[in-house]
Amino acid sequence: VIPNADLSEVRLKGLDAIRANEVQAYGAKTSNLGEIVHGQRPGINVPPGFGVPISFYDQHMKAHGLYKKAHGLLEDPIFQKDARIRRKKLKELRETIQEAPLDTKVLDQLWARTEAVLKTGASGVFVRSSTNAEDLPGFNGAGLYDTVPNVTSRSQLEKAVKKVWASVWNLRAVEERSFHGIDHRGVYGAILIQAGVNATAAGVLVTTNLFDTTSNHIYTINAKWGLGMKVVDGRETPEQLLVDINTGQIRVVSRSEDNTMLVFDDKGGVKEVTTQDKGQVVLTPERTMKLANAAKELVQIFGARPPLDVEWLFVGEELQIVQARPFVTK
Repeated sequence: VIPNADLSEVRLKGLDAIRANEVQAYGAKTSNLGEIVHGQRPGINVPPGFGVPISFYDQHMKAHGLYKKAHGLLEDPIFQKDARIRRKKLKELRETIQEAPLDTKVLDQLWARTEAVLKTGASGVFVRSSTNAEDLPGFNGAGLYDTVPNVTSRSQLEKAVKKVWASVWNLRAVEERSFHGIDHRGVYGAILIQAGVNATAAGVLVTTNLFDTTSNHIYTINAKWGLGMKVVDGRETPEQLLVDINTGQIRVVSRSEDNTMLVFDDKGGVKEVTTQDKGQVVLTPERTMKLANAAKELVQIFGARPPLDVEWLFVGEELQIVQARPFVTK
């Protein structure tokens, strides 16, 4: 069951003004991060940003007759039965969403708030999905929707916002939601626009032992040099650690031997460069315990059952949390 959309909320609210119970307007990703910011726990930092509510997506879809096109596909028996047709028709729908012009007043509003985020010292912003069909107990939607990294200009922002909205209709997203019995007509695209942090290391922590899920005092950490987007989407073998939050004991499962890492491109977006740190430890014991202790604080904030799936990054020795959601095993 996904949260009903709140189409009445039209404010671009900062993360510091958003709480977990506003998922119906801002989506779970944004709302969860807002709750973390509100918690003000020691050692936990969140890059500044703001939520673009679901109503902005709704306005764009209505203004260009895009719901009619999308819902027409869902009612087409050929679309329902033939995966090749679904792939083709959904691609056409996403292209139509992205080609439709964004209302100038809306873009002005979004860019003004984005400039305020850039003034905090960020070199660019991440435009991230925060739908009402992700980061939920029983359905985390990991990897279904798009994120556009390091957006640095007004024109890039317009393209990025529409690309993230269009990703509501990614083939994988539609297939996964169908499998879970989710009504696509009730899915809406909110957005999180957040300061980009040119991470030196990043990855994912799960507040359980993935090799023995009865050991909830042992956390599993995957880490990689750079922005870590390859770790999140599962394309690269990461450094993997198990850390006992009670005793501080750290067990190394694997070390990353990757030759490249992702960094910000000065022109916007990201680029892959050769790493100078091959064979070096990504997470020192000090970084590992800083991360594990921060995750323990997050568990207290959310009262997490099931375990939490936490995306994190380091800039030097400074830890930043960029996502926290229920970890889904089935």
